[in-house]
Amino acid sequence: MQREFGFFLPDKEYCVDVEGLLGYCTEKIWLGHMCLWSQRTFGSGDAAVRHMLAVGHTKIRYEEGVDMDEFAPFYDFSKANADAED
Repeated sequence: MQREFGFFLPDKEYCVDVEGLLGYCTEKIWLGHMCLWSQRTFGSGDAAVRHMLAVGHTKIRYEEGVDMDEFAPFYDFSKANADAED
């Protein structure tokens, strides 16, 4: 997906449920008709995908205070936090 579309998972090393995260993103696009980056809603999943490809939004918006909480169930940063304390 990264080579073809430029899509990648942010902080992949801390993602503990890749399958769940990808499934969630798939549902957000195909059931919610939503762009993962702009959060814009479209009339269909196909329209959302066309938009994402046309404007380079083939990525997850992953910003604190915007939508990091939305993706938190798929990540575990406890190791990073423990390393920072050492």
